[in-house]
Amino acid sequence: MAGNGRNDENASVDFFRVLLLGTEAQRREWVGMVQPMASEVWQSLAEIPEDAQPDLVITETGVYSNPEVGIIRIGGQGPANVHLPDEPSVRELHLACRLLAEIVHLRRQQRFALNQQQQWRDAAFADALTGLPNRRAWDKALLHRLRGRETVAGLPPRVIVLAIFDLDDFKQVNEKLGHAAGDAVLKIAGSTILSSMRQGDLVARLGGDEYGLLLTVPLQAAAASALDRARAAVPHALRQAGFLPITASVGFAWAEEGSAFPDPPSFFNAADAALHQAKREGKNRTVEFK
Repeated sequence: MAGNGRNDENASVDFFRVLLLGTEAQRREWVGMVQPMASEVWQSLAEIPEDAQPDLVITETGVYSNPEVGIIRIGGQGPANVHLPDEPSVRELHLACRLLAEIVHLRRQQRFALNQQQQWRDAAFADALTGLPNRRAWDKALLHRLRGRETVAGLPPRVIVLAIFDLDDFKQVNEKLGHAAGDAVLKIAGSTILSSMRQGDLVARLGGDEYGLLLTVPLQAAAASALDRARAAVPHALRQAGFLPITASVGFAWAEEGSAFPDPPSFFNAADAALHQAKREGKNRTVEFK
């Protein structure tokens, strides 16, 4: 029978695709049994369209490695979802095909739903403009980072740093060049800060032209230099992209792992206070909360 080779997650079990793996004589026998009920019957891997896959494989000794495909093994030994005797009746084979096809389709629907839910979750925690984690993701990461801090026996405690980046005079970009240019600046700034950090550091867009950083350093003295490098990279990247250089101000606070420290809002407010001090002192600088 003709088939369209669709890989439809919600295909009815009355229309399933079958791959036959066996000798020519076996395939000739099996195709006569399953063709009246199958939407597509393939007798070799080469016949399967590139964008399709079987729902069921009927075989005796062949192997088909795909956990999303149901395997019916007629005689022979080996892994299978259903084992049938050497010469099953048409009724036995039809019943096995229908039941296994339904299981396969249900599994695919569940996987599709889980993947969709994951995509929604990912979207909920990502900033639509920059692709960076958003404020919601930042809040969860900050809480996890502070709750999970602990010292490792034999090693000095590390330092958790919370920093807030803010682009200086960003409002003028939107006013003079338009919001499209402003969006481009925000994307460049975000990607530049991210590339300036190490793997494992968190860079998030908190909103507007403000970015949050969470990093762990061996010594408190290393925090300011790491943040200064990222801050200096922003105007350089914007200049290379054809924009007038826009500087950034940074405020940060820190805490040793294992030490008592205020709750996440207080930690954030400390860094925010340092950021406001940087702005008051002339911008384009990194200030530590004291």
